[in-house]
Amino acid sequence: MVGLAVVLVACGGTESAKVINQGERNNDTAADETGPDIEHTPITASQQYEQAVSLTATVTDDESTVQSVTGLYKRADQVEWTSVSLSASGDLWQGEIPAADVTGSGMNYYLEAVDSVGNGKAYPINGEADALYFRISAD
Repeated sequence: MVGLAVVLVACGGTESAKVINQGERNNDTAADETGPDIEHTPITASQQYEQAVSLTATVTDDESTVQSVTGLYKRADQVEWTSVSLSASGDLWQGEIPAADVTGSGMNYYLEAVDSVGNGKAYPINGEADALYFRISAD
């Protein structure tokens, strides 16, 4: 059984996420082969230019502990994704896209969660390929 994990890689002041193969898991955790469940209400309202944008999700895992939740975002005109770590308060994970990054006319984002045995899952399910979008307005 092979697990996946998301590793944050720092590059020139920004971080990006990469999925890596963790190899064989030990027999104690072999029963858990699914990533955490992510419940998130997509941001649909236009967000204010240069104002931080809150990211929240309820993340649970019936078989393991949720290890980390990461928000990945980029302006619609950018190629590279930037990541922000969300912090937990029980099952509620919260973080924010910094105000300085909320520029341009719109932003794409998605969430990734990893459990304590290396299983990962994204929201939306196809992550980057189906990233969510919100508009940014100056008003």
